[in-house]
Amino acid sequence: MRKKVLTLIVVGVCSLGLIGCGKRKDINVEPSTATTGVSQSGIQSELVKFVSEDLARLNVKRQQAVEIYNEYFASNTKDADSTDWVKKLTDEAIPKYDEYISDLKALKYDSKEVNDLRDKYVRSAELQRDAINQIVNSITNNDDSYVEKAKKDIEDSKVALKEYEDSLKLLCQQNQITINGSFQMDNFTASPSDAK
Repeated sequence: MRKKVLTLIVVGVCSLGLIGCGKRKDINVEPSTATTGVSQSGIQSELVKFVSEDLARLNVKRQQAVEIYNEYFASNTKDADSTDWVKKLTDEAIPKYDEYISDLKALKYDSKEVNDLRDKYVRSAELQRDAINQIVNSITNNDDSYVEKAKKDIEDSKVALKEYEDSLKLLCQQNQITINGSFQMDNFTASPSDAK
């Protein structure tokens, strides 16, 4: 049973590591030279703050939590002690992820659109955190059904992240913000433009 759970956990680790949220520290939104000196709209400036400043700043806690989640298997796949790993997840990773989510929820903006965008982002993060909790439950209770729940949470998180990305793209388009690059690439930049 332990070997089967650990094999499934490795699959979960890979899935969690591939979720695009990990890229957010590289996202940068800034005014383009074409609009320098032109007053930004409220939504435009809030998008710049949300994507370039707030998410980048908060991503540090998420990265720390995910690194704890991933590091255990990077060095100990065959000799993994599930009790030690559960303790590290419970004492370090999950609290860091909870802080990260709490900080995300505390971000407030004047525009409903940016607050809605933040909420979609929060939903994806909550589902990732739930997946980590399910893995802890699986090991603690010696029950594979929790691994299936973790996989579902990861898949649902990917769907929520896609909704966030689609909404961000639309909001950027509606507010003359040009997105350079791809959401799946390490370097993603966006900036207000003079495009109509």
